[in-house]
Amino acid sequence: MMNLTGDGNGYDVLTMPRALREKIPTANLFQQTGYERNSIANRNNTVSKLVAAIDRKMNEEVKLPGAKEMASAF
Repeated sequence: MMNLTGDGNGYDVLTMPRALREKIPTANLFQQTGYERNSIANRNNTVSKLVAAIDRKMNEEVKLPGAKEMASAF
């Protein structure tokens, strides 16, 4: 999350209460030009939707062979 939104905003997202995540627009986390170019943030217009979309993607990707090989190395 910090790579996507920056250190301060990423930390805020991770520590934000779940009820508040449903109310905060993702546009608040990005500079305007970054938000306009970020299709994931545009489609998932609240913090809770953005976190859910990232979780879904990570749950899909962890099943790929490369991710399994990486996990087995640790």
